[in-house]
Amino acid sequence: MIVTPQDYNPTGNGIENNPWGNGCVESAINACPIGGNVYLKAGYYQLTGIANIPKPMNIIGDGIDKTIILTANNQGLYGESCKNVAIKRLTIDGKKQITDGTTYLTCMAFNYSDYMLFEDIEVKNSARYGWDGNDNNHCTFKNFHAHDNYRHGIHPMANKAGTNMYNTYQDVYCWDNGVNGISDIGSEDYPDEDCYNIYDNIQCWNNGTYGLQISRMHNVTISNSSFNGNGGYGLFLYDDEDFDLANVITKNNNVNNTGNFSGILISLSARMTFKECQSFDDREPKLQNYGLYLSETNTGISLINCILLPNKLGDIYNPNGAEIVIINN
Repeated sequence: MIVTPQDYNPTGNGIENNPWGNGCVESAINACPIGGNVYLKAGYYQLTGIANIPKPMNIIGDGIDKTIILTANNQGLYGESCKNVAIKRLTIDGKKQITDGTTYLTCMAFNYSDYMLFEDIEVKNSARYGWDGNDNNHCTFKNFHAHDNYRHGIHPMANKAGTNMYNTYQDVYCWDNGVNGISDIGSEDYPDEDCYNIYDNIQCWNNGTYGLQISRMHNVTISNSSFNGNGGYGLFLYDDEDFDLANVITKNNNVNNTGNFSGILISLSARMTFKECQSFDDREPKLQNYGLYLSETNTGISLINCILLPNKLGDIYNPNGAEIVIINN
């Protein structure tokens, strides 16, 4: 079954200055049967409040920057304890959300939800995060764009045991976010759990602090990705273990030219393998201090066919003498 918001007496005519409103999107979601489809044809849609997604369904638009959902001064699309929801082919714009420093307003927020698909999505102009979520498993982000959000573009977290696991991020683009492009944080209470998350073709640039931050996580793969021109570190790995990184490039970071920001930071981590990765600065003057910055205690760092020069100060900063295995074939 296909449900369309236009069936629910919308105001407006779907243009930017006169979007379809009157709660028509929320009404269509509520009327959609389990496993059904809400189809949002091209145009602008104005939410009146939170668009809560309470059941398995598909929400499908006509494409990024074609189907455009405008949030109210509230959360945008929201769900808790969802399963088997797919959201595809649309933009969510949070420009009506008011930033007051304390309100956590996002374009999309999902908690305790599994087997979610976010494909061909753009989130922008939120008052906090473009996408936010706690304790989700088996979720897929594909061709996901997050930019011009007040803090992070994408912000997954874990607060419970057995969560933030088996998630896949593929073809994700984050730029011009106020703090980090992606900030993925594991649980302080359950720091030793394997999560098996995958990051492939992640492109993060021009974010205020870090391109990609991953903290307190085990068993992560990062491949075919670049983190360039961010304010601080391109890639920030803190209290992590058993990471495999291949064909990752961090370039021309520390745009703000402050502190010791380098291409890659590793801190309190173990068993990190970098294969055919690069971290360098080809600007003049150079601002990215080191290709690899090792802070506090780290063990089991391996660099295979990696390029870590040129940079402002050098290739590797290793004040605590962590053992590094370097292999150049």
